[in-house]
Amino acid sequence: MKKMWKKFLILLLFCLFLVAIVKAEAKIDWSQIVQKYFFVTIERYRIAMETLIEFGEEIGKDVNEMKKIKNDFLIHWEDLKGALNENNKEKIEANIEKLKGDVKKFRREAQKQLKGYEKKAKDKLKKAGETYRFYFINLLNEARNLHKDKNLEILDEKIKRAESIIKKIKDKGYETKEIEQKLNEIKDQREDFKETMDKLIEACRQTSERIFTCKTEVSHYNCSLEKKKYCQIKEKIITNFKQLQKLIYQTVGL
Repeated sequence: MKKMWKKFLILLLFCLFLVAIVKAEAKIDWSQIVQKYFFVTIERYRIAMETLIEFGEEIGKDVNEMKKIKNDFLIHWEDLKGALNENNKEKIEANIEKLKGDVKKFRREAQKQLKGYEKKAKDKLKKAGETYRFYFINLLNEARNLHKDKNLEILDEKIKRAESIIKKIKDKGYETKEIEQKLNEIKDQREDFKETMDKLIEACRQTSERIFTCKTEVSHYNCSLEKKKYCQIKEKIITNFKQLQKLIYQTVGL
């Protein structure tokens, strides 16, 4: 019976320290976040394409092929969203390649149709970029805020699982005071973690750099400072969970 209990505990611990949340329990799916990030890039290309198509029409050029390529681009975006929802890696990669191909084809066709008007075309694109600047910033920050909410969801779920394990240990007669203190330490870090992410998003609002991965650096100074703080508290939380796991093992003699 004792061995069965220990095996059960090991299984629970394994579940506790998984990075991902079981899909059925998750309120926010990773595919939603990825789609949000992708959509920023899709919109940049869509608006650029429509800007050049409109300019081509103004100067009397044949833009039918440009329109067709743009439509193909949007169809492949819908296909990519479907692949992301299915979590189908092969389809995801295939549709990303199709989107890249559409961009290349559009660029070639635009160069062909707008030959001699390159400077005016660039001016049109620059103006469109300025017009839609805040739209792009808001889209990106929507994605970042959803990413932040997912990070908090993961933390909350891991805390919830830890509480469940501690209760089971306590019910078996083990002393859990030290374990509970460590878990409370993690709980106390939640608000700091949230505030750090809020400050990170705000500091990086004007940048398009990746801010939630600690493997890359950002060039913007204030953004870089807040990213370091985020990575530090994230690492502290990870370390505390490892220490919690060790305490649980020691408590039950594993």
